[in-house]
Amino acid sequence: MDTATEKLTTITVVAILTLSTLTAVAFVGPGAAQVGNVGNAGNAAVSFADQTTDGTTVTVESVNVSEGGFVAIHNESLLDGDAVGSVVGVSEYLAPGNYTNVTVTLFDVPGASFNETELTENQTLIAMPHLDTDGNETYDFVSSDGAVDGPYVDDAGQPITDSANVTVAAGVSGESFTVSDLNVPTVVRQGSSEVVNAVVTNPNDVTDTQRVTFRFQGDVVSREQVTLGPGESTTVRYSLNTSVAEGTYFLGIYTRTRGQPAQVMIVDEVQSFGVTDLSAPATATVGETITVNATITNPNPFATDQLVEFRFQGDRLAEQNVTLPANDSTEVTFTADTTGIEPGTYIHSVFTEGSGQSALIVLGEDTAPPTDNETETVVFSDQESDGTTVTVESVNLSEGGFVTIHNESLLDGDAVGSVVGVSEYLAPGNYTNVTVTLFDVPGAAFDEDELTENRTLIAMPHLDTNDNERYDFVSTGGSADTPYVDDTGQPITDSANVTVGGTDDQEPPSPTPENDTATETG
Repeated sequence: MDTATEKLTTITVVAILTLSTLTAVAFVGPGAAQVGNVGNAGNAAVSFADQTTDGTTVTVESVNVSEGGFVAIHNESLLDGDAVGSVVGVSEYLAPGNYTNVTVTLFDVPGASFNETELTENQTLIAMPHLDTDGNETYDFVSSDGAVDGPYVDDAGQPITDSANVTVAAGVSGESFTVSDLNVPTVVRQGSSEVVNAVVTNPNDVTDTQRVTFRFQGDVVSREQVTLGPGESTTVRYSLNTSVAEGTYFLGIYTRTRGQPAQVMIVDEVQSFGVTDLSAPATATVGETITVNATITNPNPFATDQLVEFRFQGDRLAEQNVTLPANDSTEVTFTADTTGIEPGTYIHSVFTEGSGQSALIVLGEDTAPPTDNETETVVFSDQESDGTTVTVESVNLSEGGFVTIHNESLLDGDAVGSVVGVSEYLAPGNYTNVTVTLFDVPGAAFDEDELTENRTLIAMPHLDTNDNERYDFVSTGGSADTPYVDDTGQPITDSANVTVGGTDDQEPPSPTPENDTATETG
């Protein structure tokens, strides 16, 4: 035992006598209810050897806590009777048993505040096992001013202690590690799992070890020793406690002299951004880049940011992080390259966490289908109908196929759902006065069986892409029997105002034989 230790041992004897008096106050607390605040040693013991430290931690060589508890580190003010204020470090909760090489972080004690964050000079420290008298596995000795979690005592009623001479190692005399790229969510929901991270960099030209601290509302949540090579960086990550009252909180990640602070708002609920006014072309040619726009609205009474994503046939192609003030809106734009996508009808969508809108787009061949030097056309004139059929004045189908009738939902991008009528299969050629029955489309279901009001309808020639002479565009979701397209890749269409005329008392007009049957001319 060296001279310093001998001196401490002598003083400790005096201090223990003092502490025996303090037991009724600092270790037991007022009232008979606190009698259990100190405990018999049983097999309790502690060994605290002389050591060298970086100033942030010390190591207790061994400790036996027969009833579970903690091992606390006191500075020399304990010898002056300051049992509570002398605590400068405490271990995590230790279940009953023997432990060796217990690392104790200094200057991180529940209920205590310090003017320093590490030891800066050599000194004598004292290790003391403490009970967990209130059974909550949290060290409450300091916060209760000594009323709970008092020390283990020996048969004479004296606290069990051991002291050590602690030498602070000379560290690298360089610049403080820096903190950058702090990533903190702006608003989070109570109880959610969130992570705070930042980049810590060693600006020195030698390897160094420095402490990095994460604080929430000023209190230390985590301290760790980070070793970095010259110019090296690392990302540190800490869990954010969101199980607190609603409000705005300060937090930050700090090194010796540098750091980055931030604020986070914790709320009971964060409503998803809304999506409205989705707009995109109803048709495009394979290889084109399409542009999709949508309006994004923040319904929350606070500013926040959320992800908005664009999906094409279910696959996410792009995403944007959108920040909006309270109750504000903005327009987002996505682009999608259709190169390499098979012709057909596809669903594209703009989604937020809880909202979204989708639409259809028909992708045609990147070159117009062969026409045998003929031009596909369709003529659909304004007419009066009994509500069950319409007549297409003329149509040219160079490859054969069908002429379909779409309602106005086609203009909103609903290429499949807009089909309300289709002709029989037509072999290649020119046709006039083609009668199309409405509300009888393979693969489609309707809530009506005839037109009951005047409408604008659209005629569109379709190919028979699978050569089965059956119209499969609707039943395949638009992947088969796609429209004829012009030189720019746009479907060939013509529209007509259809008036629902006549009453039950009127005789229907007699059909003209030459107009009642489509005539193949090609």
